[in-house]
Amino acid sequence: MVSGRAVWLFLTVVFFFGCTSEKQVSTIETSEQPVVEQRAITAIEVGQTADTVEVDIICNRSTTYTSVKQAFPLGVAVYLPDTVIPENIENARTPGVGDLNSITAIYADKQRKTAKVEILLKENLDYEVIDDTTRLTVIFHKKRELATESDEAALVKPEPRDSSPIVIPPGQAVLTGISFNAAEDGTSDILVKTSQPVNYDLEKGESGELRLRLHDTDIPEYRRRSLVTTYFKSAVERIVPVQRPKGEAASTIKVKMREQVPYRIVQGMDGISLTFEPSTLEPPEFDLAKKKAVSGTVVEQVTESGGEDEESPEQVAAKDENAIFEKKVYTGEKIRLDFFETDIKNVFRILRSVSGMNFAVDKDVTGSVTMTLDKPVPWDQVLDLVLKMNSLGQIQEGSIVRIATLETMAREQKLKQDAMAAYKAAREQKKSLEPLMTEYIPINYSNADADVRPHLEKIITPDRGVLSVDERTNMIILTDTREKVDHAKTLIYRLDKVTPQIMISARVVEVNKNFSKSMGINWRASSDDVFRDDLGGAYGFNAAMNYPVASQGSIGFDFSRITGTPLELNATLTASEIKGDIKIISSPKILALDNKKAKITQGIEIAYLERDDAGGSSVKFKSIDLLLEVTPHVTPDQRIAMSVKIEKKDLADMVGGVPSFSTNTAETELLVNDGDTIVIGGVVKNSTSEGENGFPGLSNIPGFGRLFGSDINTEKKNELLIFITPSIVLLEQKKN
Repeated sequence: MVSGRAVWLFLTVVFFFGCTSEKQVSTIETSEQPVVEQRAITAIEVGQTADTVEVDIICNRSTTYTSVKQAFPLGVAVYLPDTVIPENIENARTPGVGDLNSITAIYADKQRKTAKVEILLKENLDYEVIDDTTRLTVIFHKKRELATESDEAALVKPEPRDSSPIVIPPGQAVLTGISFNAAEDGTSDILVKTSQPVNYDLEKGESGELRLRLHDTDIPEYRRRSLVTTYFKSAVERIVPVQRPKGEAASTIKVKMREQVPYRIVQGMDGISLTFEPSTLEPPEFDLAKKKAVSGTVVEQVTESGGEDEESPEQVAAKDENAIFEKKVYTGEKIRLDFFETDIKNVFRILRSVSGMNFAVDKDVTGSVTMTLDKPVPWDQVLDLVLKMNSLGQIQEGSIVRIATLETMAREQKLKQDAMAAYKAAREQKKSLEPLMTEYIPINYSNADADVRPHLEKIITPDRGVLSVDERTNMIILTDTREKVDHAKTLIYRLDKVTPQIMISARVVEVNKNFSKSMGINWRASSDDVFRDDLGGAYGFNAAMNYPVASQGSIGFDFSRITGTPLELNATLTASEIKGDIKIISSPKILALDNKKAKITQGIEIAYLERDDAGGSSVKFKSIDLLLEVTPHVTPDQRIAMSVKIEKKDLADMVGGVPSFSTNTAETELLVNDGDTIVIGGVVKNSTSEGENGFPGLSNIPGFGRLFGSDINTEKKNELLIFITPSIVLLEQKKN
């Protein structure tokens, strides 16, 4: 009969090893057995090959271990239960090699019974552990170099995942699926699945968009859906499948990028995989989307188009938000089921065989399923229904579907959030310990205090950064960390732009046309004196009508005496016609800075005498000038907005020795293309006057009335046009 002490020892060993190790060798020791040498670490060795970095943990006895990949600090921890660490190895930091930062051996518990070898990494690497009795070899696989934006090799197909060549069979292929996965560190994968291997090309479109062209491949209508990945921590913004138009050889998968990052492409028998490095830009804030992104699920936006019709930013934003709350669309193969109190794990086995996916079921997942589906239902809808009936959830990572309880998923989510919070806190602490530096940054074109300083005050490190301005030299003096100083320089370079200059050319054209016509006649009649005895004396006769015009041209008729009578008749016809054309052109020009008012004036002053009430006189002056006043502004699209005022004065007449003026003014705001000429104003003035002067009564006789008077007709036409031509004069931008 086994003693109580032996039973207690057996339970302790089983409990301890069952909780801490993934790979173990369990033994039962009793007091009757001989004492065995304590397990201990004897050495830690580091080496590397062309493709791997290896860490050897050497012990004096066979080992039991558990390895854990940790996110913060990034690395791998290897736990060795019931193992001691010699003094010369404990807490000694072994220098890293290659992508390894350091290796440290410490105790994981206060009782100093479990040894922990912590291997810190410079970047996230895949690893495996090989157990060779007394030697544990942790092998880290180095990452292959990824293509960059400027590397043309990014467009060249790499070798397949395995050594066997991929044969492209003849015939049409069909797109069978697109999956997207984003990891917590920001790396992301896109897997494009086809019914058979296909030829492909990868090219860059506008704004860094990647276009994966699949030759001889059709995209079914239900697959033409955009995958919106905006809220994932990834460099990928959106994935848009586009069916090839009729007559075209290839369909296209458009990948819209948030930021240009290194990437690689690999083709395998199961499809084409694109892997992207993390983005330095944070995704937009959207709580529900962020929660789904952390868990690894994909939010799909369902659209009816193939992605060719671009949408406005407002439409995209609305669809991104609504996609989370829309009813899920199921696309799996349809199946019929009839279950009665069937163990849930057997249900998952059936769904795995139907879907072709890999299922990983947590050990605490239990339950039974009773379900009768006479009509075919998509398998993914059946899976969702089974999960809801048993309070379970799923996380899809690549081709693996993990099934776990909702409590487990919530707990893991909390751990991830805590790890992320700790990581962010460590980053903030690291920033607070960075050394400070002082930089003197001259400002060339802006006002350092008024234009630049308010922007820099928003980005300096609180309680550490110091910002001041030297107004005499127009210089910024900044003390902060290297990151903040570099950020400030970039911001200053964008703000301290060369101020554009604008040459404003104006043409003021004034045309005056005058026309007048007049006609008049001068009549004179008389007779010699006639002596009449019967009337008692001499009698005579004379008459005159004088309506001439101011003209040197005349035609006269002198009838002298009419034959046989004492009557004498004379007539003079005068006529005048005057035409005149005057054209005045003024062309002021001025060069102005952007958003600065400029003015140019040209003219003379007219002197005249002004008398006061006492009869005294004094000399006064009045200006006759041409004024051009303009405030230009260059818009971001290289057009010119202007506020313009043009004023032109001319001497019109002298009235009583005092001059009178004619004034033409135009004042407006307008937008003009660079180098274009535009008419900003025009005035046309016509005046016509008609006058008659004649002898009363006789001038009104129809037909003959014009012989007894004069006519004057005058017509004046005045036309004014103002033209403006702005041109941008931009100097070269220089960097300090």
